Amino acid sequence: MPIHLPHALSQAFRAQVGGKAVSRRARRFRWQPAVEPLEARELLAGGIFEVPVPTTNAQPEGITTGLDGNLWFTEFQANKIGRLSLSGAMQEFPVPTPNAEPEGIVAGPDGNLWFTEFGVSKIGRITPSGTVSEFAIPSANSGPGAIVVGLDGNLWFTESNASKIGRITTTGSITEFPLAQSGSAPSGMSAGPDGNLWFTEFGASRIGRITTSGTITEFPLPKAGSQPDGIISGPDGNVWFVEAGGFGLPSKIGQITMNGAITEFPIPSNNSFALDITAGSDGNLWFTENNTHAIGRITTNGVVREFPIPSGNAPGSITLGPGGTLWFTEVDANKIGVIVPARMNATTAGDFDGDGKADLALFRTASAQWLIMQSTNGPLPVQFGAAGDVPVPGDYDGDGKIDLAVYRPSTGQWFIMQSTGGPRVVQFGVPGDIPVQADYDGDGRTDIAVYRPSTAQWFLLQSSAGRRLVQFGAVGTDVPVPADYDGDGKADLAVFRETTGQWFIMGSTAGPIVESFGGAGLDQPVPADYDGDGIADPAVYRASTSTWYINEATLGPVATQFGAPGDIPVPADYDGDGKTDLAVYRPSTGTWFILQSTAGPRVQSFGGPGIDVPINVPLAFRNNGDNSGSRQALASLKANTVAQASSDLSLRTWDDVPPGTLIPLPQGPLSVSPPSSLNRSTRVQSDLIAPLSALDSLSTGTRVVI
Repeated sequence: MPIHLPHALSQAFRAQVGGKAVSRRARRFRWQPAVEPLEARELLAGGIFEVPVPTTNAQPEGITTGLDGNLWFTEFQANKIGRLSLSGAMQEFPVPTPNAEPEGIVAGPDGNLWFTEFGVSKIGRITPSGTVSEFAIPSANSGPGAIVVGLDGNLWFTESNASKIGRITTTGSITEFPLAQSGSAPSGMSAGPDGNLWFTEFGASRIGRITTSGTITEFPLPKAGSQPDGIISGPDGNVWFVEAGGFGLPSKIGQITMNGAITEFPIPSNNSFALDITAGSDGNLWFTENNTHAIGRITTNGVVREFPIPSGNAPGSITLGPGGTLWFTEVDANKIGVIVPARMNATTAGDFDGDGKADLALFRTASAQWLIMQSTNGPLPVQFGAAGDVPVPGDYDGDGKIDLAVYRPSTGQWFIMQSTGGPRVVQFGVPGDIPVQADYDGDGRTDIAVYRPSTAQWFLLQSSAGRRLVQFGAVGTDVPVPADYDGDGKADLAVFRETTGQWFIMGSTAGPIVESFGGAGLDQPVPADYDGDGIADPAVYRASTSTWYINEATLGPVATQFGAPGDIPVPADYDGDGKTDLAVYRPSTGTWFILQSTAGPRVQSFGGPGIDVPINVPLAFRNNGDNSGSRQALASLKANTVAQASSDLSLRTWDDVPPGTLIPLPQGPLSVSPPSSLNRSTRVQSDLIAPLSALDSLSTGTRVVI
């Protein structure tokens, strides 16, 4: 049966594009994050999971990772401390004092968990086995909230009602430090990179700093009423915090340097009411949006992206968990949520408006005009680039939207129009290099990169991890096919060997992978995540039969006939369900045929017959064997269109020219490098010659019919 077909295709639609399929099951390697056992519970989408708390209306509040590798959380209404293992097992421990209202929680330096009891002004301690001890705070009705570990080995906490900062030793001795202003309501707290403790003053709109000896310094925010809450030490050596906003002020993310300089970054959803923030293992900051029911991510240069929680539940506290996972509480929904950032950082390929759906997009090579039919924001014609440029779209600023970008083969320059960061020009590459942009360091930003076929070298300019040079592949035989084949959120170096149909993958987590999949000399690689498991599947498109062969990680090898001679494969996630859809662009008519895995079949006319190049052509299909961009232009030609080929263009770049294309040959001999590299389905018809070996004798104007 065909893959990904929740809706039966109509006979009429199948007749238009051709369609039949067979499949057989197999298994291949799959990277498993530490939270994998929870997938059997409540997988929502895009790497977000939820686990219900056993006690009804428990109201989970604070959450932290224990030294035992489990997640520990407070249950404000149920008066309990919860423990959640990565296998999904949950256990609850009652707090001795009634109505204690446990709130903040942290793993202590002594191996125990320490928590605040907001309702009874106490600090609690629970051992990994569940034994609870309590210590009374001297100030009555102090309202302890956040609690953290200081570099001095003590526990520090905020007292929102008493406007004090508290310190407790592991033996239970408590000291309090009053703030200058009553009603300042200290809320969030974090150990800073400078060895001090940093905290937010929700009621006074200030950021505070206290030394381990008790000296307090306060820094006012630009606007009163900003209501700062969660705070965390960032990977850039600064401290980051959220501003809940309200009273006419929007929610923001703030950054404060060690000398008190404050920078604020707006959150796209103004009324998000941001509550908490933590540092992820991916080098970004992650925060919760209580009003808009989303998880936000901000890079250290201030680019924000929001991920709606599919269930619509409101998140509260958030913390970094094992394996780079992020865990958060859902007070109202009575659940614990977990994010696998590796499955969320990637921007949907071809999604220019950030709605999670790939857009129909074309590049008019002669005029360097982009024609984009955005799925949410409508048509977008843009002039960007110059004739001869190669389109290299990607999310270079990490805002969840694909940016316009071109690579100039003649100079090795990248011209990028970032949707958030603005224009950018980068010199990276030399003539002959092939652009292979992808997110190689897993930070959610597309990295500039080139593959040098003359030496089989990869040159990467990673946005977080810096420059990288890798020798991987064979000279003259391999096609670069970078993608995330092991599901760790990082694009892997990979090549497809056309002469043997082999895939050579250097998994960033899984290590080397060699896989035979495809017909030698017959197929073009079109890897993508077709089954929605977060792992790129090796896949090929056989133009001679319009057949897709996909080696899915979940189902194994699957073959589907979809398309017609002359069609160009343009796979992407057009319906936003997390699965790449089979799709072809028919250049002879400017028509898109899309087999959406959830929304069903779709046919749409968009493009100029014979003059436009589809942007969603797979990287390998676009670049194979061509370093000048000419192959990409030729691929868009409709049947019976006459095109003038440049004198330096070799026939090895014509493998995917649609059947029936008529091409006048250039002046002088035509280079073939070598004739054996021609697609096996290629036929050369001429009044003058029959064998391929006589190609050099062809005169200008001879029609070569492919």
